[in-house]
Amino acid sequence: MSNKNKHRLYVTLQTRGPNVPGFHCALLLAPKRLDEASGAEGGFLFHAINNIIPENLPKPGERPPWRYETKAVKPDGSKTLSARILVAKFFATTPFSEVRETIDRAVRQVPIVQNDPQWTCVSWLIQSLVALRDLGAGAR
Repeated sequence: MSNKNKHRLYVTLQTRGPNVPGFHCALLLAPKRLDEASGAEGGFLFHAINNIIPENLPKPGERPPWRYETKAVKPDGSKTLSARILVAKFFATTPFSEVRETIDRAVRQVPIVQNDPQWTCVSWLIQSLVALRDLGAGAR
């Protein structure tokens, strides 16, 4: 694989949905180009979320608990994606799965804070970027 299709890490801003103000922030790992010729995999999203799911129901009067989530995504397939900002490039000669695992290990260590209305996905994002910087997972 050519080193021209470097793996890229983005900060993303996504709309929360109709009639819900503000944005959700996350990290997205994706190749520069998605095409069969490059052999590139799809993207991977890393984020802290507090949406309501059956196994994560809040108690009455409480906010849904925050949790860390990572999942495979189509980088250009999201209808809620408003912006993505490039924050780092990784050599394409390093397997995508290895880059993904390195990022996951680093950001999984970021503490998830409950019951603090000042703590949001932006708080997690900032702490995750610091963890990645400290790890040395910067632009290459």
